[in-house]
Amino acid sequence: MHVRIRSDATGPAQVVFFQASPSEERSVRFHAKGGEWRDLRVPVPPWGEGMRLRLDPPGASRTCLVAGIRFDRRPRLDEPAWPRPSGEKWVRRAQVRSGDFEWVQGPGMGQFEVHVAGEPMATGHDRLELGHRA
Repeated sequence: MHVRIRSDATGPAQVVFFQASPSEERSVRFHAKGGEWRDLRVPVPPWGEGMRLRLDPPGASRTCLVAGIRFDRRPRLDEPAWPRPSGEKWVRRAQVRSGDFEWVQGPGMGQFEVHVAGEPMATGHDRLELGHRA
């Protein structure tokens, strides 16, 4: 949701979205800086038909002008096909112990294991990929 506002007050603001009655659970808070026109982008969850909107501006008794509110379609992000860990055995490079906790580091990125009381609890992902969508 894009909101263009100018408020005399700086502080928290809120968008409440509801069908029957407003509630805190169905709201999003954001910060608005006062003094000049601001173009704000407020992340809101997907809404269905018949949704009502209430904008609670910052400040209890100040002036807040709203020049416009608009909505963009939210793109659908499909989960990529992440690679599985290789499962290869690697040579221990280093280890750290503290009581029952043990961290074992391998030679490569993501090659580690965590043990508690001799039991494996976690392992690294040696074929990790990062995703980004602009």
